[in-house]
Amino acid sequence: MVFLAPALVAGGLVLGGGYLAARGVGALAGAAGDRLAERQQRAWTAHDRIDRAVAEHDLLRGRIERERARFGDRITPLAALDGR
Repeated sequence: MVFLAPALVAGGLVLGGGYLAARGVGALAGAAGDRLAERQQRAWTAHDRIDRAVAEHDLLRGRIERERARFGDRITPLAALDGR
């Protein structure tokens, strides 16, 4: 029994250390997930801004076309954003 006690204590430390290491890995994975979520949110925000800019461009293009019909070539068209 005397020889088993150090082995049990050492085994408990190894198992406890594994638990702490797993918690550390879990914390790292959680932080990586948070960073991924932040990048995804920034991408969605940028996509929304681009969509708004394209919509505004389309509105301006429509207005220019109407004004060109009214005033002729004195109104110049906008450069296309999307290759139209």
